[in-house]
Amino acid sequence: MYERLQKIDRRIAYVVLFLIMAVFLLRPLRLPVVVSSEGQGFYNAVERSAPDKLVLVAADWDAGTLAENGTQTEAVMRHLMSLKRRFAIIGFAWAPGPELADAIAHRLAPEYDYEYGRDWVNLGYKPALSISLMTLVKNIPDFYKTDAKRTPLSDLPAMAGVKTIKDVSLIAQFTSAGTLEAYIAFVWGPYKTPLVHACTAIIAPQQYPYLDAHQVEGLLVGMRGTAEYETI
Repeated sequence: MYERLQKIDRRIAYVVLFLIMAVFLLRPLRLPVVVSSEGQGFYNAVERSAPDKLVLVAADWDAGTLAENGTQTEAVMRHLMSLKRRFAIIGFAWAPGPELADAIAHRLAPEYDYEYGRDWVNLGYKPALSISLMTLVKNIPDFYKTDAKRTPLSDLPAMAGVKTIKDVSLIAQFTSAGTLEAYIAFVWGPYKTPLVHACTAIIAPQQYPYLDAHQVEGLLVGMRGTAEYETI
C-alpha cells in the first residue's frame, strides 16, 4: 500500500489537496468556541472597570505578532468602547506597539462615536519597563507630560483627573514578551490595581501560575483567546 502511494503522480496529489482546500474555503466547517474560565475572567474584569476612571491598554507587542496580539487588542477595545470607557495606550516592550494599537483604535472609533483626546489617547512608547512602571504609578502626568503627538496631557479631556495609578481602574496588557512579572511586581503588588493579560500562545504556559495565584484576573491566549472574547 505504501509503495502504491509513493507512485501516485504528484500532480494528482496537488489536485486533491486543492479540492479539499477549496471545499472548506467555500463551505467553512464552523466548530463551537468553548469559552475558558480565564477568558471569561478577562471579560468580567473589563465589565467591572469603573466608568469614572481610566483604563490602561499596554501594547507590548509589534507587527510580528499582529495576528495574535492585534486581534486581542481589537476585541478588547471594542468592549471598552461599547462600555464608553476612556483609555490610554501605553507600551514598554516594543516601540511600534502603541502606534499599532492606536491605529486599531482609530479604525474602530467611528463605529462607537469615539474621538481621540476625548475618549482615548496614545501616550506612546517608553523604554526601561521596570523603571518606567515605578515612576508611572506615582505621577502619570509628570511621567508622560505629553501624548505621542506632543500634545500636553492637560489639553486632553481623556486624561482629566488622572494623577496616579489610583485613578486607573484596570490595566489590560497585550504582549509577546515576558513582561508580566514587572507589572505584577511594581503595580499589582504594591497597589493591587486590577490586571488582565493577553499573550501569544507560545508564552502562555509561563503566565498560568500568575492566573492561579489571582495576580491577574483573566488571560487571553493567542487567537483562541480572541475567539473566546468575541464569543462572549
